[in-house]
Amino acid sequence: MDINDTIKAMLTENTGKAMCDSGGTDGRHWQRNQETNFNNEPEIWFDPIHENYTDSESICFTVSVYKYLTSGILELDDLCSEFNTLPVDDWNGDYYGTSEVGSCWIDSLERELTPVGKAFNTYNGECFLSQTLQGQMFEHGDDSKYLLLQIHQGADVRGGYTDAKLFKLNSWIEHINPCPSVYGTIDGVEVGTGYNGWSLTTENGQPVPVNMESEVNLTVCMDI
Repeated sequence: MDINDTIKAMLTENTGKAMCDSGGTDGRHWQRNQETNFNNEPEIWFDPIHENYTDSESICFTVSVYKYLTSGILELDDLCSEFNTLPVDDWNGDYYGTSEVGSCWIDSLERELTPVGKAFNTYNGECFLSQTLQGQMFEHGDDSKYLLLQIHQGADVRGGYTDAKLFKLNSWIEHINPCPSVYGTIDGVEVGTGYNGWSLTTENGQPVPVNMESEVNLTVCMDI
């Protein structure tokens, strides 16, 4: 499978229904994603602007996790393809979302794939993405980087993750960024998150007044 098909498969993977999961009958991500046309999904969407919104920091926006992960930051090579075809009959591996077979396969390549830091979960910090990501970074002997990735598919973030898949990061990507830069205009005034990292401001760090009649045009810089 190519990157698009791999991410689509993860986003529609049935991760079950946990007893304490708050997804009700069909509120889990994997259930809601079944009918989603990911290719036609906007790269960013934001909540309707209410009358009490007074500045651009109040605009709550969401970045499509599908569009972000398929924007060119990830690729699949022979190592990825080999790992991703291994059976996952259990989660007894040393890495989140891996079977003992998969975990041993990674460890057998210790001179090629070396874990970097601790596993991460985007829920534990600021995140613009539409679904939570969990993963582990690896370095390869040729200085390239790999990512062992899970996508949260349930309703309660404590469970409902996909089996882990292995990806190679494009050469200009250092790590997964849960807060990719968003930029655009509010009533013709240029704004972006790149000035403070999380909210929409002008280059001088000033919020732009916004109301229900404001024209808001936002996009995502997927390469950051």
